[in-house]
Amino acid sequence: MAVSVAGDKEAEAVVFGLISRGYKLVASLEQEVTGRLATVRLIPPLTNDAGVIVDLLFASCGIEPEVVAAATNENIARGVTGPVATVGYLIAMKTLSERDTRNQDRQDLIDLIRASSPADLEVARAGAALKGRSIAEIFAHLHNVRIDWLKSGDPSLVGGLVKLEKSALSRQGLGTSPCGLRPRGGKTDRRGPRNRADQGLQAPSNGICRLHDRPRRLPSR
Repeated sequence: MAVSVAGDKEAEAVVFGLISRGYKLVASLEQEVTGRLATVRLIPPLTNDAGVIVDLLFASCGIEPEVVAAATNENIARGVTGPVATVGYLIAMKTLSERDTRNQDRQDLIDLIRASSPADLEVARAGAALKGRSIAEIFAHLHNVRIDWLKSGDPSLVGGLVKLEKSALSRQGLGTSPCGLRPRGGKTDRRGPRNRADQGLQAPSNGICRLHDRPRRLPSR
């Protein structure tokens, strides 16, 4: 669940408010680059639904405020509606977190692209670009995921499509391309935030997006 907050104090207030209502704190992660509280995992106070967890994303992918602002009200369950992230922003979030060792993120990304429209992909590119990713990087990444999707469905459709090698996706090379986008503030953010609440505390492998979190202890109350 993406949560839009102004900073860590607001995020901690949300967490402690839920704890006071019976939620149990399982883990909290800090984004190494920004020092922000990135992700908090909680267990809701349910007695008949074991295994349910709640992940609160405050600064995990770095575009949570935009995700929340663009959310649309949808039917979540019978008689229940609530704000749901759009397909475009879900693709952007997965693009910022997907890597070779996170197979579920890659499969989620493939499924989202399968259900996406051209407008959704434009939103995804704009959303990921907020974290300083060049448009060329995002196009290349989505291109490779599309090939994986085609191979899983009907390999004959791949035709002459070839994956873009990671060695060709250097930031220097892509930054000088005609469709390059300068990072915000003129500086390159080589490491963006990433959610690693689910057993993902090992060092990430090299990829298009380098993202790091570390365990964080919340202040006691």
